[in-house]
Parts: sequence; structure tokens; C-alpha cells
Amino acid sequence: MNIDPNDIDRKEAYNLFTSVIVPRPIAWVTTLNDDGSTNAAPFSFFMGVTSYPPRLAFSVSSRRGAPKDTAKNIMRTEEFVVNLVTKSNVEAMFITSGDYEYGIDELRQAKLSTGESEKISAPYIKESPVNMECKLEKIVEIGEPTNYMIIGEVILFHIDEAIYSEGVVDPHKLQSVGRMGNPLYSNVNDIFKMERP
Repeated sequence: MNIDPNDIDRKEAYNLFTSVIVPRPIAWVTTLNDDGSTNAAPFSFFMGVTSYPPRLAFSVSSRRGAPKDTAKNIMRTEEFVVNLVTKSNVEAMFITSGDYEYGIDELRQAKLSTGESEKISAPYIKESPVNMECKLEKIVEIGEPTNYMIIGEVILFHIDEAIYSEGVVDPHKLQSVGRMGNPLYSNVNDIFKMERP
């Protein structure tokens, strides 16, 4: 069958698109609000961009015609932390995905704690085993209503030693969670190896 995205409405297009590109890793982003409180929100349109220096990108949609809190904060501070979502913290992540008013501390709602970053002001989530301190490199505005593709350089990794071995994170120990089509999620629990030809 063929589906022309111009023939379906916005919600149908979202549901179709997010059920096709799966599983998607989740960028659980912490930023500072203008009053100094912490904002936390998950985004599953997330990917690596370059490895040396390490850069990543994630996309933030608009809300009621304006940038969401995460994008607004990054525009102002030019920094953020990407925390990884795992089997052990996925329920807390889900709580932070709610549509809260600006200034509401999502981490408090989810009973999470923060650690002080070393190179930036935005804190990281202690309950996440991998945290990446990032400096903003570029924001690309796309579409109407505007979506914001945020590109940042990772300037420091925080990694739990229990999941780190020989220069890499062990995926069996990380137990990362990915986003599927709404409202589904997946665990990375079927891992296999293939050698490059």
C-alpha cells in the first residue's frame, strides 16, 4: 500500500511516522529555567551527529505557537545535559514527559535527584547511568509550526563505572529503553553481533 502524508492529518502522520522509525533512543534533557530551577523533558527524535568531537541532535516541537521550555532554555543558556533512559528509570522519565507549566520542577514530580555538572550550569539526573554535558552548536528551525533541531557538542561524559568496560558502555548492563509507536516502549534485550564485511 502507499500512503501520501499530504492525504492524512497531523495526528495520523505523527502516529504513522513514529511507528515506522523504531526503536528511537530517548534524549532525557535537563536545562535551567530562567529562575534557576531545573527543567527535564524526554525527546525521542534523537541521534548522534559526529563522533570526534562528539555531537548529538534532538528535535523539539512547538507548543501553542512558541518554543517548548527545553528549547527556550537552550536558546538562552546555550547548554544542556542529555541523560539516558534505562529500564530502571523509565517510569520516572515518563512522569517528566507531562505538559507542565514553565517553572514546574519535573524532577521533583518524579522524585529524582540531580548532580552538579562540571563544565556547565545545567545539572544532570543522578538516576541515569550516562549523562552528557553539552554546549549548543546550532539550532535549525524547520517546518510550520516550527520544530527546533538542536545540535550540541558533548564536552563531558558522566558514566557509571558499573556499565563501562574497555572504552565502551556494555549494552547488556545499560539496559537502554527506546520509544516505539505511541504509547509503546522497548527494552534493548536481544543483542547480537555482526562483523563488518
